[in-house]
Amino acid sequence: MSPNEFLLPFGIIASTLVALGTTAYCLSSGVFVVCSHLFYIPIVLAAYRHPERGVGIAVALAAAHLAEVLLLSPGGVPEIANALVWAGVFLLVAAVVSHLAGRLRLREGRYRGIFETSGAGIFLFSPDDRKVGEMNRQCAAMLGYPDGEVLDVTAFWPGYPGNPAPVTNQDCEFIRRDGTSCPVLLSTSLLPDQEMNCAVVTGMTEQKRMENLLRRSEETFRVILNTVDVGIILTDPGRRIIEVNDAMVRLCGGAAREDLIGRDPETLFAERDLAMIRACRERVLHGEVLAPVECTLCRFDGSEWPAEVSVTLLAKDGDARFVDRFQERYPGHDDPTIRSFAAAPIPGDDGPVGCIAVASRTRETIPEDERLILATISEGLGSAVVKGMLLEGT
Repeated sequence: MSPNEFLLPFGIIASTLVALGTTAYCLSSGVFVVCSHLFYIPIVLAAYRHPERGVGIAVALAAAHLAEVLLLSPGGVPEIANALVWAGVFLLVAAVVSHLAGRLRLREGRYRGIFETSGAGIFLFSPDDRKVGEMNRQCAAMLGYPDGEVLDVTAFWPGYPGNPAPVTNQDCEFIRRDGTSCPVLLSTSLLPDQEMNCAVVTGMTEQKRMENLLRRSEETFRVILNTVDVGIILTDPGRRIIEVNDAMVRLCGGAAREDLIGRDPETLFAERDLAMIRACRERVLHGEVLAPVECTLCRFDGSEWPAEVSVTLLAKDGDARFVDRFQERYPGHDDPTIRSFAAAPIPGDDGPVGCIAVASRTRETIPEDERLILATISEGLGSAVVKGMLLEGT
């Protein structure tokens, strides 16, 4: 039993003995001015400590007081009447204090239940001496301390600012008992008695782990998205491009992703193919799975280029979003044995006179350096001699 828990029962017993002894001494000495007020002290203390038994204890003390009056006083009617009046007052005081103490204990029990069963960690500490007055099980388990261990707040909060102002949902770094880091979300406020601070902490370890996993997943997705040699755009229901990969930026003749993000995706298609693309989107929106369709797209410089487009519906948070996949088409693209294909036009005086292509049956994409070599060769073949040889061959 702690000193505070021992003090109240000791006070009840001591005040009861003092009240009974003082009254007995006065009555036996012939002093009939009875010190009945001394009985208030044990009655109030007992009713506060035991609200459910406060009235019963008051009845016992009132009966003891009346017995002393009957045994040690001449027993006149005035003294007996006075003792009965005091007995009634004792019972009334006990009933009122017991009721108030019961309500106070009920309210304290509710707050105690919240304190102990809260999913968040809660601890009370003094801003003056930095001692932790109380800590619930969740907070103790979070920090690795046994229940009931009194700590200095700086033992687990190395960044304690001294006399902190109230904060709300502040990222903070606590230290567990084993020395490991414990990221938490901290809120503090000064209690009405102005003597204790209440701190509420929410462990962020699992959330940080999930954030790291999500970040790594997004980084992996970004690497894959920008590695493929196929243009990909993600559009929202409001017909805006919200994501695009590097290949699509290159295919459209842009310099950066910002050139495409926020645009209407229909501006990328030739006017003659818009009706077909809209029809494909509607069919996909109704659950159909479509094969890639051939269409013509427009670059930023106004030139057109043939492509295959496949549309996929992506459901996210109840919204319908479309993932469009674009791939260039060249002669020989329909050969099922060819896995990747790239071509460059051979320029002539009156426009392209042919094209030169490179294909691979083993690689998924043609590397960018090989594409540059292909373009250089096509420019060399655009000389007048080669042009004449090509025309003659046809």
